[in-house]
Amino acid sequence: MAALKTNIVLNGSQLGMKIDQIRFPDELMRSMRDKTCVVFAGAGVSMGEPAKLPSFFKLAEQLAAGTGETRGDGEPVDRFLGRIHRKGVRIHERSCTALNPVAGSHTPLHRDLLRLFPETTDIKVVTTNFDTLFEEACAEITDDIVSVYRAPALPLGHDFSGIVHVHGSREFSKGIVLTDSDFGRAYLTEGWARRFLVDLFQNYSVLFIGYSHDDVVMDYLARALPSRDGNRYVLIAEGSDESDWKARGITPIWFPKPAPSDYSFLNSGIAKLADYLRAPRSIRSNATIGVINVATVPFRRADSLLPNPAARFSHLVGRCAPPSAAFRPFRPCRRRIAA
Repeated sequence: MAALKTNIVLNGSQLGMKIDQIRFPDELMRSMRDKTCVVFAGAGVSMGEPAKLPSFFKLAEQLAAGTGETRGDGEPVDRFLGRIHRKGVRIHERSCTALNPVAGSHTPLHRDLLRLFPETTDIKVVTTNFDTLFEEACAEITDDIVSVYRAPALPLGHDFSGIVHVHGSREFSKGIVLTDSDFGRAYLTEGWARRFLVDLFQNYSVLFIGYSHDDVVMDYLARALPSRDGNRYVLIAEGSDESDWKARGITPIWFPKPAPSDYSFLNSGIAKLADYLRAPRSIRSNATIGVINVATVPFRRADSLLPNPAARFSHLVGRCAPPSAAFRPFRPCRRRIAA
């Protein structure tokens, strides 16, 4: 019989909860349990297999191909794209073609980021990506209807659920934010992106993923961040420069990156965080903070017939060992983790 390969390492401490190789701060974990956390996804989420979509920099190069134009040293990408656009290149339409992967190209990270919300009515994913891979992943994991918003028609930042394309979607090329003029309208003259984000950052905890500190998009997002410190976090590789993030009031959360293109620890950490958040309350209680290892438990066909992942997870854990030995905490935990 095949073994169900699931291994979740949970370690509660004053610094947060370590799940696999990533330590998530207590405030972030609390906001996830309280349904007041927003996942904010950048281009890096769609750059992995099998999607393999380009970064904003690479997209600019693709859009400029054949125009004879090249980006100057130090020239911001949005200005470069604006310069091309003003010469008559239809870069918005070109971007829709460039960001049209084959069906089924969403990555496991798209799916697992959505799984951080156990109930589909609680999904709060905001993305600056133009692709529709989150919608595709959502259709795979649920039959429920999830709201999708595309710029400039954005929801209220202080009260929303669903998937929000804050810079537009490839399904509506006129709403895509690419050039310096586009960003100016979105954040200054018309201000619809700024209004949405200011309200969002004031009312929710935010977890950024798929961004780098020198990302052009982050320069604009930072303008919508309230001046006071808030519960804002970013997942970055160990050894990355954290100074720019801290200057923006964003707390780095480190993940191991053994090789330049190895994001396996990030992907597994998010997947296991989703498993934890979707597990029954008894598994998430203070008595079960420890190592949950069901890698050696044979997978039975009957297990797959249980109604939902949480039930399957609880059932499998129950078969790992007698109740008294199923979980062995690292150390006593003085606080109770709310459901």
